[in-house]
Amino acid sequence: IMPVGGESSFYSDWEQADRGKHYMWETFLTKELIPILDNEYRSNHKRAVTGLSMGGTAAMNLAERNPHLFSFVGSFSGYLDTTTRGMPEAIMASQRDAGGYDSRKMWGQPGSQNWIDHDPKLGIENLKDMKVYVSAGSGKDDFGNANSVAKGQANLAGMGLEVISRMSTQTYVDYAKRAKIDPVVKFRPSGVHSWEYWQFEMQQAWPYIADALQMDKADRGADCEAIGAIAKETKSGVIGSCLNNEYDVAKKGKAQDFESGTAYWSPDTGAHALFGRIGARYAEIGGPTSWLGFPKTGESKTPDGKGRFVHFEHGSIYWSPETGAWEITGDMFQAWGKNGYEKGDLKYPTGSVKKVGEGYMQEFQDGILTRNPDGSNQVVHGAIGAKYKDMGGAESALGFPTSGENAVNGGFFQTFEKGSIYWSPKTGAHYILKSKIMDRWGQAGWEQGEFGWPTSDYSEIAAGGLSQEFQHGKISEVLGQVRTEKK
Repeated sequence: IMPVGGESSFYSDWEQADRGKHYMWETFLTKELIPILDNEYRSNHKRAVTGLSMGGTAAMNLAERNPHLFSFVGSFSGYLDTTTRGMPEAIMASQRDAGGYDSRKMWGQPGSQNWIDHDPKLGIENLKDMKVYVSAGSGKDDFGNANSVAKGQANLAGMGLEVISRMSTQTYVDYAKRAKIDPVVKFRPSGVHSWEYWQFEMQQAWPYIADALQMDKADRGADCEAIGAIAKETKSGVIGSCLNNEYDVAKKGKAQDFESGTAYWSPDTGAHALFGRIGARYAEIGGPTSWLGFPKTGESKTPDGKGRFVHFEHGSIYWSPETGAWEITGDMFQAWGKNGYEKGDLKYPTGSVKKVGEGYMQEFQDGILTRNPDGSNQVVHGAIGAKYKDMGGAESALGFPTSGENAVNGGFFQTFEKGSIYWSPKTGAHYILKSKIMDRWGQAGWEQGEFGWPTSDYSEIAAGGLSQEFQHGKISEVLGQVRTEKK
């Protein structure tokens, strides 16, 4: 997992907000993200944390402050001494330069306990049961040399930052030796503060990470090969290089994991590569062993240009930036299609299909789609859909919808198993249950009659009954007797 959006944050919990952000990265990474990985992505509970530049500082701090969570920690060009004279000033200058942030909002005044608690060299004793890897270049530009990984000439800032990293990492190593901790140390004779050097370092660290995580050789990506239909599907490099050889899934197909996704094959559907959030959602619900079955397509853009979708044997998964990725059953997909798919009244799904009694429902951006117990499908959208959603959809007192939306003079209504929802621009959306109150209102001409549109939902009254307000009066039911009041 690579976090995004942590500008100048040091991936820590900040004491105060600054520039409209109150970073709480440590809480997120250790208390929120890990349970998601364990529960939704079937993690094996073994973890490594690595970081580069300020992320190297953060990786060490996360590991030292939460040693029970990690088996490996690595820093590539990190600042592993934050309190020695000159280091707080250097960090404060770098944060001002990279976004205009005030370091005092992060850890308080330099010299405070929070700065001490975030100094990697002072918490190194907590890493005694962990594999530790640190690296830094010398600040020397080696662009143009035969074995250089540099893609261009270094700038002065990149050279200077790497010198600071090298000095602070050396201090860290000295402290480690005194604490009888033996990190893997890679001090390079050249190299600056730049991505290509960190990519190289990650590759060098990978065997140590794999050992710390006790990974089988077959899972390390060293000897894998894509073959057959999966090789043809992935030859473009859309999901990177393979991580293992293909393996059996769901009794009739194959799967193979790659750097950025997974390829699936079955004799009925062929081979298709899945990646990103759709691939992750598919894995969350069980992949080919789920009710979706094997993918029938790769990922495609939606006609509105905003989202993506993949079709499977028994349904589809749709994704948009606003809603995330959600699966939809085949028959409900067809009903959604008749309504215009994502361009229709409902727009994108916002949750998974939910079983309610003998039927199903699914929430969308602008309403709810149902598969009723009789197998029929209904759409509830717009203001009526919003009201139905707020009530709990098919789990509410109304039950499943029994019709589509109906236009009447001045507004709309929709019928449900146990009542109706009425909407007009003047009164908004309100439900009314099948009852003596509804019968009396109907006798008076419904919304076109003497009482007009409902202006409230049911409410209990002190006398032990129910009442409902309308534009021109109120209808109540007390001890089985109906009473009316006109305005």
